[in-house]
Amino acid sequence: MSFFKTFRSRSGSNDGLDSEGKDVDAVDTTTPPPPTNPPPPPPPVLNENITVTVEDEPDEDPVRAQLEKDVRQRDSNISALEKVRNEKKQDIVNLEMELEKERLQQMKEALTHKIESERIKRQTTHTEERLKALEADMQDKAA
Repeated sequence: MSFFKTFRSRSGSNDGLDSEGKDVDAVDTTTPPPPTNPPPPPPPVLNENITVTVEDEPDEDPVRAQLEKDVRQRDSNISALEKVRNEKKQDIVNLEMELEKERLQQMKEALTHKIESERIKRQTTHTEERLKALEADMQDKAA
């Protein structure tokens, strides 16, 4: 006797029988009947337009149809405008990058020009000092 049968018999059940008097713990050993002939294949589909109408559906409301058409048109317009906006946004980003590069290049050129002009001023000052020193030496020798 299995644990469950023991438990049922102790708990005052119907000794493992259901309401019809069949053994609850019995395993159904009957097998389903073998399948009969397979269903026939579907008929071939002809290349003609088939329209299906459902009689339960109400006729299409022309106002609603026009509104749906308008909404679809607006959606397609919005999608197109969004695509153009994204392209323009990317163009702006590219132009800003190009502007920043150009700005940096101009700053670099301005700094280079300033450094060169300072160098030339120093050379000029140094050359003038040497020239004055040479003139003074020549005047001393001439005197």
